[in-house]
Amino acid sequence: MSIKCQNCGTENVDNAKYCCECGNEIGFYCRKCGEYNRSGKFCISCGTKNDPIDWNKASTHPGHYSHENVYEDESGKYTADRLVFLKGNYDTKKIEIRHGTRIICGGVLEEEMMYDENANIDWIGAVVEEIIIPDSVTQIGCDAFRGCGSLHSIVIPDSVTQIGDYAFYYCSSLQSIVIPDSVPQIESSAFSGCSSLQSVVIPNSVTQIGYDAFRECSSLQSIVIPDSVTQIGRDAFRGCSSLHSIVIPDSVTQIGSDAFRGCSSLPRQNDGLLIINDWLIEVPRSNEQITIPNIVRKIGPSAFRGCSSLHSIVIPDSVTKIGWGAFNDCSNLQSVVIPDSVTEIGDLAFCDCSSLQSIVIPDSVTQIGDSAFSRCKSLQSIVIPDSVTQIGRDAFRGCSSLHSIVIPDSVTQIGSDAFRGCSSLPRQNDGLLIINDWLIEVPRSNEQITIPNIVRKIGPSAFRGCSSLQSVVIPDSVTEIGDLAFCDCDSLRSVVIPNSVTIIGVCAFGKCESLPRQNDGLLIINDWLIEAPRSNEQITIPNIVRKIGDCAFSDCSSLHSIVIPDSVTQIGDYAFSRCKSLQSIVIPDSVTQIGGSAFSGCSSLQSVVIPKGTKEKFQKMLPEYKHLLQEQ
Repeated sequence: MSIKCQNCGTENVDNAKYCCECGNEIGFYCRKCGEYNRSGKFCISCGTKNDPIDWNKASTHPGHYSHENVYEDESGKYTADRLVFLKGNYDTKKIEIRHGTRIICGGVLEEEMMYDENANIDWIGAVVEEIIIPDSVTQIGCDAFRGCGSLHSIVIPDSVTQIGDYAFYYCSSLQSIVIPDSVPQIESSAFSGCSSLQSVVIPNSVTQIGYDAFRECSSLQSIVIPDSVTQIGRDAFRGCSSLHSIVIPDSVTQIGSDAFRGCSSLPRQNDGLLIINDWLIEVPRSNEQITIPNIVRKIGPSAFRGCSSLHSIVIPDSVTKIGWGAFNDCSNLQSVVIPDSVTEIGDLAFCDCSSLQSIVIPDSVTQIGDSAFSRCKSLQSIVIPDSVTQIGRDAFRGCSSLHSIVIPDSVTQIGSDAFRGCSSLPRQNDGLLIINDWLIEVPRSNEQITIPNIVRKIGPSAFRGCSSLQSVVIPDSVTEIGDLAFCDCDSLRSVVIPNSVTIIGVCAFGKCESLPRQNDGLLIINDWLIEAPRSNEQITIPNIVRKIGDCAFSDCSSLHSIVIPDSVTQIGDYAFSRCKSLQSIVIPDSVTQIGGSAFSGCSSLQSVVIPKGTKEKFQKMLPEYKHLLQEQ
């Protein structure tokens, strides 16, 4: 199972906190209860807000030699919990944290000992050389010892389960560190800039090495990554110029771009290729021709990025994966043959290969990533094999010379703007771009559109931004309306959804302000409830509704009461997400399908009331809310 980053689209291993490629936060571990949340702003378990602490709002400001960890709940109220005490005085080089402390808060030295006139230093972190951490501590917070340039000795006890982002950032005198086997992941920039660090022990408990984790550790000579690690983040070891030995185990499935950029002491092949185990990590930027040796199974992210002289590449049958941005901006590359051993073409894999005229995609490939061939403006034709099920967002965007493409029936998902700017692809008489049975794009100036009955799927963003569109006729052949399909069609007054439609994507009719609403502001098209006003406190859904669409009540922060009639059979993904005032909801027996994260972020939700004798049924649909189910 994997989690897709909402910022760059990279697939990350399950429970990843940060994207291995762009560093964007994917989910978060609640700093109060420890619950992992896959998305959202508030913890699904306790409602704690995933925001930096604002000390100006805190109920008690941190006092001298103490530091309070403060949490914000949904109402914006702050509560103090768990103290950190420091022993010592301003002129000491040794600090002992008092036993009983559980969390070392972020920036504790900077917050607590701001200035000492006698010692003539700005803060104690500038001179402290040794810190003693008691075995009562479970978390070392973000920025905890950031910039402690004189720190050379610290022992992390086995009680510690989390080392936060930037925890030892630019501790430039730190020479060695042993991470206890109680720590599950090394957070982003945790040891970045530790220029004196020569050795580090990573235990078998670690599954993820965050982005920039050991960046610019210029004295680090060797490192062993244990079999437990599955993901190495972007720039993780960048600039480790003394690193001459590293082993990447088979357990690693994701390596972020430039993870080993500037590791000039790592041994290269004769032709300058940096290969670690079976990963091709980096190539010389000046090579015109490259033959990848058959020991390579994975072409790493950005491995060939910016190789502007490269015009010929031979990829052997041993390769199974072409990583994120692997050939991005190889502006002279004219043709590529992908062997049938490859199953995945990553996001941005051939983006901006402006001279690329032809490419052969084998029938082993199942997924074409986001922006995979974006702005390949010389690409003229492409055949997508029957094995492909998904074409990512912006996949062929800006391929202005592309005049021929076939989408097989196997494709079940096309991302938004996948063919935007493909101006050479043939259109219908009314300007509609239809590929096979997908309606991909329409002219932005049309006021009325009748979709031909050869169309089965209206693609994501197909009508998005058609501000002149007033009416549209959807035929019975259509079964699916994609995400954002009619978003921002602010002149649209009339649309009928036929009974053949079984899927309506997220925000498919978002910001269609001219569509008629019910008296209470509900947007209902046929039997679909599409959207609700964000300010309503009470809503009674009329019994003409059979399906509550994706995100229909999302962010209705004032909603505390809702009545769902027996006519409703389906509740969509994120339907009630972040309805933070909703305390209880009654779901009728007629409901047979509830989408993922339907009640995520409903921090006040205390009960989900269901009919008597239906608990087993609803436990399957709402596994994360088993504890809230109440039969009546």
